[in-house]
Amino acid sequence: MWWHKDTGLLHLHGQLPDVMGAKFEATIQHLTEQAKPPKGQPWAPFEHRAADALVGMCDAVKVAEQVETPTLAAQPLFVVQCTKDGPAEIAGIALPDSIVEALLASA
Repeated sequence: MWWHKDTGLLHLHGQLPDVMGAKFEATIQHLTEQAKPPKGQPWAPFEHRAADALVGMCDAVKVAEQVETPTLAAQPLFVVQCTKDGPAEIAGIALPDSIVEALLASA
């Protein structure tokens, strides 16, 4: 694995032996075929859907690990940036105080 700094993309290269390769290929094919676009939208290229399938497999591992080690704390879905000099933000978008209070109540 290596990062291409100009594009911010992670590049992958590898080889798998026969049985492992067949299992990996079948799993990626299956997950890629299930990645249907929203109604009326064109299909994404196979390579894009295969990359999404790999990321989905990573997410599945994280979920499986959480099941094995239960915890009372939930994983955060997003982070709200709060500064002393300005309003709370999500991705650079200022949030109204009422939203911040509701988020704090359920944090």
